[in-house]
Amino acid sequence: MRELIPVFVLLVFVFFAAWLLRTLLENRRWSRVLAIHADAHSRLLQRLESSQELMSYIQSEPGRRFLEAAPLAAGLAPAGRVGIGGRVLFSLQAGIVVALVGATLLGLRNSIENGHDPLLVIGSAGLALGAGFILSAIASVVMARHLGLMPLQETSESR
Repeated sequence: MRELIPVFVLLVFVFFAAWLLRTLLENRRWSRVLAIHADAHSRLLQRLESSQELMSYIQSEPGRRFLEAAPLAAGLAPAGRVGIGGRVLFSLQAGIVVALVGATLLGLRNSIENGHDPLLVIGSAGLALGAGFILSAIASVVMARHLGLMPLQETSESR
């Protein structure tokens, strides 16, 4: 079991570094989206000279759509179809990668001296985790289609 401690520490460090990088990149992207959105609103307010013009613009259909368009529409839509598809794809990609790493470790366990037991444990856990991600992606697609959140795609024959 002592051989596994450095491996677990390395895995925790890699996952933490990846999470930190993802968080920083997401924060940077949100900052850009919010700056663009605020700039567009300030330019609009500069062009409209009176409160009457502003009220008529807000009550018009294009004005209503512009002001209701939050940065979520331009960035990350959590409940939209893009959000569901992105989450399913992430789960599927993670499952494939983790399952392949687990299968590779299981394949290497006999070729490394004193590596049979640790690689068997880590490889089996990786393979099970990867299979869980893949099954999670499949279950998400089935549930999203059942709830009408992700409709079936049109085929070229039905057009």
